[in-house]
Amino acid sequence: SKFAVEYNISRMGLELRGPSVAMPEAKGELQQLIGFYKEGQKQEQQKKAELDQEVVARLAAERHRQEAEEWAAWEAAVLYWQQEQMAMTAVYMQAMYQQQMMAQQQAYAQQVAMHSGYAAQQQQQQQQAYAAQQ
Repeated sequence: SKFAVEYNISRMGLELRGPSVAMPEAKGELQQLIGFYKEGQKQEQQKKAELDQEVVARLAAERHRQEAEEWAAWEAAVLYWQQEQMAMTAVYMQAMYQQQMMAQQQAYAQQVAMHSGYAAQQQQQQQQAYAAQQ
């Protein structure tokens, strides 16, 4: 194998050994191989960064959606509490109105009874005075 090339990778770098005729072709292939791995690694990192950005964007959108749902639920709860408060206030006002009307009716009835009794007493006194005159 007259074009066999040996290699040694160390801290110092890459060492190629073989016939001088095979060196240019071996160097070119090795540069292509190194370039492929370098570019592949860059592309892999780029793809990972894009995926990370997509995940972050998706998580942000999900969080935004959850916050919007929570806000809508809170608004619905507040609206429900306000409606309940208004209904309870209306019931209370109606009860107070009825109680006030009952008190007024009782006071009126007492006044009517007093006036009726007073009028009857006056009428009786007038009748007695008239009878005494005759």
